[in-house]
Amino acid sequence: MRFVRIAHRAAQVVPTQFALVQQRWREERQNLPSLDRAALLEKLEHHAEVTQPFLELHLHLTWAMSGNFSALRDMVARAVPQTMPASLAAELVTGIGDVSSAEHSYRLWELSRLARQSPHVIAFLAKGKWDTWQQELAGTAFVKAWQEFLEAFGHRAVYEVEMANPRWREQPDYLFEVLATYASLPQDRAPFDPEEQAHRRQAAEQEVCRLLTPWRRAWFRATLRRTQAFSRLRENSKSHLVQLIDIGRLMTLRAAHFLMQDGLLEDAEAIFYLRIEEVRTALRGAMPIETVRHLIAQRRLERQRDATRHLPDLFVGERPLYTESLPTQGTVLTGLPSSPGRVTGIARVLYSPQEGTRLQPGEILVAPSTDPGWTPLFLLASGLVMETGGYLSHGAIVAREYGIPAVLNIPLATQRIPDGSSILLDGAQGMVHLLPPT
Repeated sequence: MRFVRIAHRAAQVVPTQFALVQQRWREERQNLPSLDRAALLEKLEHHAEVTQPFLELHLHLTWAMSGNFSALRDMVARAVPQTMPASLAAELVTGIGDVSSAEHSYRLWELSRLARQSPHVIAFLAKGKWDTWQQELAGTAFVKAWQEFLEAFGHRAVYEVEMANPRWREQPDYLFEVLATYASLPQDRAPFDPEEQAHRRQAAEQEVCRLLTPWRRAWFRATLRRTQAFSRLRENSKSHLVQLIDIGRLMTLRAAHFLMQDGLLEDAEAIFYLRIEEVRTALRGAMPIETVRHLIAQRRLERQRDATRHLPDLFVGERPLYTESLPTQGTVLTGLPSSPGRVTGIARVLYSPQEGTRLQPGEILVAPSTDPGWTPLFLLASGLVMETGGYLSHGAIVAREYGIPAVLNIPLATQRIPDGSSILLDGAQGMVHLLPPT
């Protein structure tokens, strides 16, 4: 009952909280770049009072989505005969629509169709020099739509919960690279059709309902609607949470402006190696330059060291349990069956979406993990393999939205699957077969 109350309360406050965050984000984007030092310190003191409650709401929505999806899977498992596909539960949350982290890829696809109508825009995309877009594309129909896109989605970024990472509106190079690839594709329709995914979902619902008694059918439909609703809310709340992170980044960069004036920082990005209380102390003039420089240098080294470590899946207390080695041989890899479908293709191993130009249409994307910054690449891929993630991770939700077969949580997949090799991906069974060279 406690779970039901929390989920119900979270759903009730969503419209108000989403609207408040959206309004705050628009206002702060206008005000923060000109804020004086005293006003900025006041903002920094109280920013957590806004972000903490919204983070809790996001976690409650995630919890509600997880609980309802677990109940849905159990219900389907009891109702469906063993001879029928176990992927029906995933089909039930395919193509649900109104998912923010899927929407921006469709918008990019529409932009690419608009770009194809203009030889001038196509020539710009072909040059690969993105920093001149405001001058070179001025006056085109494309640039107005592009600016509208950045207004709606410019707060997002690659690995966007890391405040230090530039937002798309600041550094749109990656988006232009994706646009250039999209624009090279001749078809008018996006590679994956939302209506087709909706039909798959409806067919799965009808199939499960056919196997249930009337009273179980009503409970199943209620659970299904809650699962679909909380799936949308969880992904959309993530977008609003990133807007609050964007506000935090703007505050931090404004603080960097003052600290550079004070001679404490050599460049603005160095401020992200300081903790918030250290930034406030430095802004008040109470931190010597030697201390600031030492902290930044020390944490740069720590970051370089930590970047080379492969994080384990399991933590007990505060200490991770590192496994000395994982099996790297064998032709069958097993993971979580996260989005149904079966596809054979070339595996393209990418460690960052910035490597996205290596992914050719129809190849199977193999990645350590994904976040919304990776999503534009999903429209190019015929399948998805990830080292981490569960049924309700971003990668799984968006893969189902696009109808891309996906297997997640395969340890060391990026090392066990050779780049450029042929693989068979079975998203219903959660298996990846390494195929012999032809």
